[in-house]
Amino acid sequence: MASMKDLFRSLFGGRGKPTGRDMAAPSMPQGRARPRQPARQDKPRRQSDEMYQPGDVIGGKYEVLGSVGKGGFGLVYLVYNRGTKRVHALKTFRDELLADAGARDAFKREALLWVNLEEHPFILAARWVEEFSGRLFVVTDYIAPDAGGRVNLADHLAHARGPVETDRMLEWAIQFCLGMEHANAHGIKAHRDIKPANILITQDGMVKIADFGLAAAAEMVWRAKGAAGESLVMGGGEGAAWCARGV
Repeated sequence: MASMKDLFRSLFGGRGKPTGRDMAAPSMPQGRARPRQPARQDKPRRQSDEMYQPGDVIGGKYEVLGSVGKGGFGLVYLVYNRGTKRVHALKTFRDELLADAGARDAFKREALLWVNLEEHPFILAARWVEEFSGRLFVVTDYIAPDAGGRVNLADHLAHARGPVETDRMLEWAIQFCLGMEHANAHGIKAHRDIKPANILITQDGMVKIADFGLAAAAEMVWRAKGAAGESLVMGGGEGAAWCARGV
């Protein structure tokens, strides 16, 4: 196993100093052109559990390219931001979690804590929290899957043909700790939903921690509804929905 000195050199020197913009979204995903059909306005749909379809425009600024996943909290779409001309992941929440103004405020407060974490190389950047037509959205950077379709730690573990290399696991563990240390210093005392699906892995092997605060907001709303025994925190692979998979 490489020495600890060599490991830290690979973390912070071998690939160049990472910045919070290193994995910002490309101008467009490879192999996909923007939809040519006239864009439709943001009218939520209910076909096949999808609220929006490719070509829809949300809030007059986010052009939907496709659906990239769903989880315990809601749906995530791959969108083209007409203002920044960049691709982002756009997340909205399940109707029952946003049934009243108090629930929306709870999610907005927690999501804004994530937005205000500032740039850090090992945290998935949340850019904006917006509300359109009474529906709350969180805009994050887009993390593309690697050549093997892997985008988070759960994928890497599921597709490994044996134990993950010790050096690689140490590298990810150190990156994770540094990301959480930064979050803690900026007022987030606990993530509340750490699991392999919420630890994204970029194509060049960097950790990006996702979904800060959303589990806490979901729990508050769920308890207020008298459903404390039906926790959303241990739901499906929510973190996997922040990336584009098979789009």
